Amino acid sequence: MRIAFFIPYYREGGVETTTHRLASVFHDRGHSVDLLTFQHESPYLGPDSPFQVVDLDAERTLTSLPEVVRYLRRQRPDGVIAVHYFTNVVSVVARSLAGVSSDLILTERISPSRALAEEGPVKSRLLLGLMRGTYPLSDARVTVSKDAAADLASLLHLEPDTVTPVYNPTLTQSVFRAAREPLDHPWFESDDPVVLGVGRLSEQKDFETLLRSFEQLSDDTKLVLLGEGEKRSSLESLIVDLGIDDRVEMPGYVENPYKYMSRADVFALSSRFEGMPNVLVEAVALETPVVATDCPTGPRELLGSTGAGAIVPVGEPGAMAEALTSQLAHPESARRDLQELRPTLASFRPPAAADKYLSLLKT
Repeated sequence: MRIAFFIPYYREGGVETTTHRLASVFHDRGHSVDLLTFQHESPYLGPDSPFQVVDLDAERTLTSLPEVVRYLRRQRPDGVIAVHYFTNVVSVVARSLAGVSSDLILTERISPSRALAEEGPVKSRLLLGLMRGTYPLSDARVTVSKDAAADLASLLHLEPDTVTPVYNPTLTQSVFRAAREPLDHPWFESDDPVVLGVGRLSEQKDFETLLRSFEQLSDDTKLVLLGEGEKRSSLESLIVDLGIDDRVEMPGYVENPYKYMSRADVFALSSRFEGMPNVLVEAVALETPVVATDCPTGPRELLGSTGAGAIVPVGEPGAMAEALTSQLAHPESARRDLQELRPTLASFRPPAAADKYLSLLKT
């Protein structure tokens, strides 16, 4: 089959990483893969990439519509997998205008209702109307967690069984190999406990809450935040205001966060909303004790039924500080509890995700 991924921004990030892993399995199984994008500064798209990059020559998703229509008429792929609501709406319109029979799968990678709320009242109402008018016209709708599937079905007035949860293809052997690479950092070589956070420095990730909770921990505890983003300046100011600048490091984006993750004493996820956070899945797989907010959606679905890890309310530094202290105080039992999740983690391997996507393509 020829399978096209419509992902306007193909850069460095969780969505791009999981898309690459899924596309790689398709390629390994003998399918041709096209990537429809207009920003593709990605380490995954070097000269040896097996994928055909289709440059949409646009600056915004909406203005890419004519090129998407032309691509569909010219190549007539067997299936199209679109990523995120703007892209999903354009994909439905493009298929209709192109007059092709390609199967169309629309995907949502974060909590749909929370993502729309972030757009503001006017824009969110417009988008919601477009989604309700277009999503039912696709062949399948996919979310990355069961709770997100229920959220999307409720939001768009769809029957629950018309939205399929498919866990991200998060766990590859490369993750575990990268976790074993050496790490040259004095904090990870000392006996002082280290808390790790990983993610874009953005409003969504709410590292402010993590910093305020960390300030309440013992003075020998260290915090490393990996990632880059628009909140760097305000986070750096908060670190100084809290008087913890000698205990916090923000190295920015790093190519291999797993060697930090496997050596951290606890991993903290402070997000306001997610879909199914890849970094939390990876930390659990590496058996690093975890503390996560009870945000929509993902953490409770992954951790809640087993008692592994700790789940705390969103935006409450005191509760997070208490949970971090508890995880640091009982590292062996915390790691042992995470082993109960091994059967669940099998669903996060790329072949499992690929099987589900291929079953949704009727061709």
